[in-house]
Parts: sequence; structure tokens; C-alpha cells
Amino acid sequence: MKTVPVEAGSGQDTVEFSRLVSVDDLRPGVIERDFVADPEESEALAGRFGVTAVRNLKVHAVLRRKGRNHIVALEGRFEAEVEQPCVVTLEPVIETLSESFVLRFTLDPTKVRSESADGAGLEILIDPEADDPPEPAGEKGIDVGEAVAQQLSVAINPYPRAQGLAPGGEVFSAVRKGGAQSEDDETSEKPEGVNPFAILETLKSGKKDSED
Repeated sequence: MKTVPVEAGSGQDTVEFSRLVSVDDLRPGVIERDFVADPEESEALAGRFGVTAVRNLKVHAVLRRKGRNHIVALEGRFEAEVEQPCVVTLEPVIETLSESFVLRFTLDPTKVRSESADGAGLEILIDPEADDPPEPAGEKGIDVGEAVAQQLSVAINPYPRAQGLAPGGEVFSAVRKGGAQSEDDETSEKPEGVNPFAILETLKSGKKDSED
């Protein structure tokens, strides 16, 4: 297993978080890489995802290629902190993400094109338990940073909710849980210690006595 340092900006200029593993490096064997997003990349990713901030994005990636096989497996793991506004109160919600993923790439795009061409006009049966077909690697290689960015976008909660927010959207108030209460709360408050099932049983019993 070899460990190779990754330089920022080695992939496409239009990608916010680019870490390119070149075709020349993708020889048979295992490549292991670790890298982090710098402040500029984190800000660019936040803008791409429409969140307030992306912080402390750390990545560990392992690329495996067996023999002369044109398939390269990317096993990745990332950690990140994402801040975005609550969908109800707009309060900042900070989420810590830690995810793993496995992707497959092919260094021979003709394999993908030929398979697509062979299946043109034919009924295609899809096995839900089969592996996804490999994605074609770019001309320069595999951009691990972009692959991580795509996985991160899927992991982000699309409906963040502030702590203490009820499922229906009502905010649980500490005041209602034992602090000072308003007059409306006092008048509408139900007596403590009353069992609703006991009340129902009493009503049923009273109805039965009146019928007798």
C-alpha cells in the first residue's frame, strides 16, 4: 500500500473541492490518501449546497485496482460539520456528519459505451441487489474530492430542525415545563394526577346505573 500526498486544485478548475488521482497513479495495487478542505474550499462547498457553513471536512480514501482490470474501487470516509438554518425557527442548526461510501470507476470508457449500445432498443432487466455499473473516470483520472462532495451533499439533512422542536412544529417551552405560566396556561391547565381512563370508567358506570 502506498500513501501519496494530494495537492489542492489538481482537478478541474470548476470543481469546489478537487483532489485528482491521475491515470498514471492508478496502476494495479492500492493507493491510500488523506486530505482536508481548506477555508476557501469549505466556503465554496457551503455555497454549492446552500448551507450556512461547512467546517472541518476530513477525508480518508483508498483506491484499489486488481491486476490489469480496468475497474477501480474507491472506498471513502469523510467527517464534516455542517451549519444551516432550522426550517421552522431559522435558528442555526449544526450537524456533525461521519459517512462511508464505496464507488466503482472504469478506466476504459469504451466498456460503458459498448454496454449501452448493446442494450439499445432492448428490454433491460434490473437486479436491485446487483452492483451499480461503474462510472467512467475522467480523462485525467478520478477526482476523489468531487466524489466526496457528491456524497456529502446526499448526507446533509434537507430539513434541519432546532433542538426542542416538536414533530408538528411547536417549540417545547421551558416555561410550560415548570417555569412561570401565563393566565391562559393556568386556566387551561388540566388537574394533575387525573387519569383519563378513570374518568371514562366513571362515566360508563354512571350511565349504567341510570339505565338500571
